[in-house]
Amino acid sequence: MDIAARRGRLALLVVAGDASRHALGRLTPQARRAARVTVASRRALGRALGRNDIAVVGVTDSALAQRILEGERAPSRRDDSSGSHGDPEGQVPGQ
Repeated sequence: MDIAARRGRLALLVVAGDASRHALGRLTPQARRAARVTVASRRALGRALGRNDIAVVGVTDSALAQRILEGERAPSRRDDSSGSHGDPEGQVPGQ
């Protein structure tokens, strides 16, 4: 990530809300100047990427970075595609 930042190719930082000061302090000055999105936690960020806890992720693909930023600005929507409507077992009552 730091190499991409130094080369000017870092489009976005995704930072866990519970990232330590130490983790953030290790970023290069160029990385600190990148656009930034904060997510709930290291665990949530890690899960989204199929890994253990992750504090910071750098995105170099500008199209992906733009989609992430647009998603942050969009109003929150509930995904009703599963049909579960909040039922913990994913079953629709009456079926």
